[in-house]
Amino acid sequence: MSTPNPTHIIAEGMREAATEGQKGTPGTREDGQLWGAFPNTMTIKDLAAHVVSKLTDAGYSIIDQASADELAAHREDQELDRRWAARCDLNDLRCINCDLRYGERQDYACYGSGHFYSAVEVARLTAAAEGEKP
Repeated sequence: MSTPNPTHIIAEGMREAATEGQKGTPGTREDGQLWGAFPNTMTIKDLAAHVVSKLTDAGYSIIDQASADELAAHREDQELDRRWAARCDLNDLRCINCDLRYGERQDYACYGSGHFYSAVEVARLTAAAEGEKP
């Protein structure tokens, strides 16, 4: 017997709480929309998935340890990919005076008054490459 999906359990509980004693209200729609009068709104399952992700991000574990470890490894890989992309973007940043890449600034002189790179972009990309969140 498989373990029930926590998203479905939470969604059912939220549906029960939202519709208790309120027959005919938008929350009782069969399609599961929370606010049935508005198109493209979050369904109860979407909201439950969002809640599960927030609980997981906050450190609550609602999945087995093997799955949690796999998810943590995946998130670590994603973070390394983001940091690598930020390093590449930083190295590809161009000098406003001579169009030289930031990564080559120490190897070549600038014909202007020295290399000039956007300080805001350098700071943002350096922080991202070091793993800081915006």
